[in-house]
Amino acid sequence: MVLAHPPFVPIPDRIETMTNRTLRMLRASLDAFVNADPVSAARVIRARRRGGIATTTTSFAKLVAEMKHSPELVEPALSLFTAVRHLERIADHATNIAEDVIYLVKGEIVRHHPEAIRA
Repeated sequence: MVLAHPPFVPIPDRIETMTNRTLRMLRASLDAFVNADPVSAARVIRARRRGGIATTTTSFAKLVAEMKHSPELVEPALSLFTAVRHLERIADHATNIAEDVIYLVKGEIVRHHPEAIRA
């Protein structure tokens, strides 16, 4: 693994925050599914809307700045880019699960209409 060996790229604090938020969303969406709980599912969807692109953009900007400042960090920084993109995808999947819970329990399609969430 590239990140486990020198040179070490500083990992922005926002990536840890994003990781924790993504894990909470995933756990909550799976709990909502297991418990058939549309209220919890709606919370996951709202959390996704609050915490997405701005954090990713800031993390990417910090990584780009590190790469410009220290070209030897390009390879490990690109690995972090990949990790951030995967976190975004996991959060997307957690949101999809939450949307499916609302559909399964209430019969409401909220996938492309998050404003319709009343749970």
